[in-house]
Amino acid sequence: MGLGAALAVAIGATRAQPMLLTALMRILGPVDWYSPRILTRQSGALVPARGRTRSSTRPPAPPTAGRAGARHQPSVSPSRAVPAQPRDAMAVTRYCDHDHPAIHACLAELAHGARGGDQTRIAMAAFEFVRDSVIYGFGPWGMPASSTLQQRKGMCTNKANLLVALLRAAGIPAAYGVIRVDPRRYFGVVGPRFLTRYASRESVHIHGAAFLNERWVKCDPSTDRELASRTAHFCMQTRLVEWDGLHDSLDILDPRHVYADLGLYADIDELLSRPARQFTPRLMALGNDYLAFIRGQPPFPSDEALVRAYQSVRHARGSVRRAHARPARQLVRK
Repeated sequence: MGLGAALAVAIGATRAQPMLLTALMRILGPVDWYSPRILTRQSGALVPARGRTRSSTRPPAPPTAGRAGARHQPSVSPSRAVPAQPRDAMAVTRYCDHDHPAIHACLAELAHGARGGDQTRIAMAAFEFVRDSVIYGFGPWGMPASSTLQQRKGMCTNKANLLVALLRAAGIPAAYGVIRVDPRRYFGVVGPRFLTRYASRESVHIHGAAFLNERWVKCDPSTDRELASRTAHFCMQTRLVEWDGLHDSLDILDPRHVYADLGLYADIDELLSRPARQFTPRLMALGNDYLAFIRGQPPFPSDEALVRAYQSVRHARGSVRRAHARPARQLVRK
């Protein structure tokens, strides 16, 4: 209900209604239809967001996380996606900086390793490099492809962005696949509760796509070979993805954890520029510590054994820290 309507109800209780209502609404002008944000969120299904149309070529913003325990409904529809066009999938952007010297130097090495092959072989070489030489790790997703190349670590978004940059540098139109997922569950059993419980109720998973032989071919370089070798036997989401440049090859996601496949986009800079809502530096550090533990141990027989072993190590670390801190506190008291 707008402000003007609320005042009209109040005025209706008096005899001044016939004289004041018309004048009041003319004075208020556009303010008549002002509505508090809380009411706007509740009525979002009836009132479209300002400035958002179905012809938008960028993914809509993630909705605000609901209250704990509230029943969640997907907030977007796949029909909102607009397929990327090859002519738009060659641009240099703030985050897809495929004109950076480091990107071209890396591509030259990959092309040499591919023995100067055709575009499909170069695309496969770029995919395998990003998949295995850039290990999966948590961090800010809003960084240029050249920075991800330098750090050799990144999340699905960082790795897909680097792959797109390498493909475009090679003259291959490349795009981003955007999938709305439930981040509390889509990692599968390798995602322990002590990490995923802090996640928001909705996020995105990003993969890459190359325009080869006059059609789009999707690929997902998220999971590196080392991580897959430690966890794929008990977690289908971390099975190693092999790509031949001819057929779509993506991470195996449980359909129950996917809200919507929004299609392919030539530019996701707007999405990358948004800060993570609940993914704090402390949580990123915990996630990376967990991944480092997985990589540093022989494969565990199950996810339960993995989590028990990691929590035991964390508990032991905490005990050591408390033991070292105790003498320091005693000295302060003296």
